Amino acid sequence: VVLNKDISKTQKVHFFTSEILNHIASLYRWNGITDVSTVDVKASQECEEPGKLLVRELVHKFLMNLCCSLKHGINFYDPSLGTSGRGGNLVLLRFLLSLKTAVEDEMVANLMVHIFKVCPDLLNRYFKESHYSFVPRLKSAWLDNMKLLRK
Repeated sequence: VVLNKDISKTQKVHFFTSEILNHIASLYRWNGITDVSTVDVKASQECEEPGKLLVRELVHKFLMNLCCSLKHGINFYDPSLGTSGRGGNLVLLRFLLSLKTAVEDEMVANLMVHIFKVCPDLLNRYFKESHYSFVPRLKSAWLDNMKLLRK
């Protein structure tokens, strides 16, 4: 569906709603069976449960294609960078706001950073509606928020 040229971006947005994206992103925390083939898993990343790593990598690759590709993805380019007042990329905004594990999970943080690189118009609205606190305080949660913000 993502790479099919006959399906328009609008149709993809209607199909891949923020709820569907949340369900797909929940596979980052997948704890199911681990009897999948590990042929594609990098040898340097051998771990106790290579099936979980493989699922995480596949989900990450899929979401990167879906959310970050200007050619095939569900994002629309906004030349005004969000200053026109139009509400573009609302599905991605809702999806970004629902990603609660970005400060703990490097892959989720990487996905967020790439979405913001492709859709900088989302930054202003994201920070207005974000649940992260950027008020300075000496807590590990605040330091994690600043680390994500720097990325």
